[in-house]
Amino acid sequence: MKSYQNHLKDTRSFGEELKTNYKPTMRSSAVFPLIVIDKKIDSIYTFMGYWLRKRNISLVTALLTIRDMNGKKVNVKSYEINSDKSYVFRGSELINNRKKTNKFTGSMEVEIFSAVDMVFPFPAITFAFEGMNGLTFVHTCGRIYNDVYDMQNNEEITVPETGFDVLLNKKFQPFFSFVNGPIAIRSIPYEVKFIDQFGKIQNRKRILKNIPPFGLAWINIFKNSIERNNFKGEKLTIKIKHDFKGFFPRFVAGNVLNNFSDISLTHSYYDTSKDKSKSSIYKNPNPKKYYDSVISIPFDNRFDNIELAIYPNFSKSPCELSFQLFDDKGLLIKTSNKKILIADGKNKLLYIPLIKLFNNLESSPSIGMVKVLINGKGKVPTRIKFGLNLSKKNKDLNLPSNICFNAKVPNEKIIKKAGTFKWCALFSSQNQRIYLHNTSFVKNGLGKAKISIEVCREIDNKKLKWKIYLPQDGSKELVAEKLNKIDRFLNGGIGWLSAQCSNPFITGYYVTDFGKGVVGADHLY
Repeated sequence: MKSYQNHLKDTRSFGEELKTNYKPTMRSSAVFPLIVIDKKIDSIYTFMGYWLRKRNISLVTALLTIRDMNGKKVNVKSYEINSDKSYVFRGSELINNRKKTNKFTGSMEVEIFSAVDMVFPFPAITFAFEGMNGLTFVHTCGRIYNDVYDMQNNEEITVPETGFDVLLNKKFQPFFSFVNGPIAIRSIPYEVKFIDQFGKIQNRKRILKNIPPFGLAWINIFKNSIERNNFKGEKLTIKIKHDFKGFFPRFVAGNVLNNFSDISLTHSYYDTSKDKSKSSIYKNPNPKKYYDSVISIPFDNRFDNIELAIYPNFSKSPCELSFQLFDDKGLLIKTSNKKILIADGKNKLLYIPLIKLFNNLESSPSIGMVKVLINGKGKVPTRIKFGLNLSKKNKDLNLPSNICFNAKVPNEKIIKKAGTFKWCALFSSQNQRIYLHNTSFVKNGLGKAKISIEVCREIDNKKLKWKIYLPQDGSKELVAEKLNKIDRFLNGGIGWLSAQCSNPFITGYYVTDFGKGVVGADHLY
């Protein structure tokens, strides 16, 4: 893990000076599992040619490498990316030159090459599993390092990975997964710490063996039913302490339903609970003007539950969460009496049911926002990561989303930005919602935001365009009112929606729900 301050410098965040040893990024890459099971699971990889718009790069090259579980190449394809349209690749099509089989397990690596600095070594690519009851997805998390400098730069501090839900229902097989780098894993010990909602903690020592270079590691979290039965409740979380080398150690994680009929997707995140470095705590530069930190969460009563997951992954710096409900026009509906203490050094796993928190209102907004204020009396953990679980039951199936997302600390330099650019995949206009929120760490806000929306598609360079205005603390769901136009425009294909915003603090999420109990979701790029 690199420090937050070095992350800002390396990614040339607004107002940050370059490091003296800054090295431009000419290769940006991502690596994902690839699973295809006939009549059950397909893997989808999609991106927008955003480099052309966001970086003003006229051309990049995408190299797709498909490997089997042992790291052996089975297919390589190269594409010229010369348009900011939608690009979509299906695992079932990428392996169709192999002998017929009802199952393929391996990996897909996407490498983006440019003659101009791309800044970020990890490209904005969305990976999805299309199952029998829904579609779940996660953004780029794993990648193979570009070189030794890249590896050393990202291993400044060694910490465990954590920050995702492990479901205890026997229908599910929880897992974490990664694609190995160029260094073979012969036999490496690692530890898993289980933490449940009732304060029970158990440690398990494990050994990972025989993962070849570029091979896929797919690790079931519970080794047997006895381990699972040690815990009560619906779910828990884990911390993975390891010494794996040669790849960016961010894991794909989730829960497999009924022997691969569906798979939920999220990713792990740094466990900074033992980090006592100076950079682990962030001081508010002006507590009179700025909140110590703030997050926004969509409030939509079509879901049965919207839940904030609080994992024990924070550096110690006690702070309090409070909750406010706003309608879509930015009107404050209610401030909850509930307060939650976090980052107090205790291994607490908490889940806050946000719909239930505001369910006694005479008139609850159908669409709105829960604004979560984080008060640390002037200082907070620099890295604040939560989970967001949206769920909608169908009979006896309930496989919620588990978004890993972060709170923003008050960086004064960001206020000077002219705006921001947000984008996300549009898998299904009929079964997807995209939420935008206009809120920030500035206590008085930055006022109304003007936002230009575009939808692009795969078949050509045409765009569907419109404009919206988002009031301070307001929210907007983008798909419903344009549903018929978007539906006709995409014509069954996968597109991308982008938003050019006049306010640098616009945030958002996108959610798929096919009405069968499986919900997929992630934050916007």
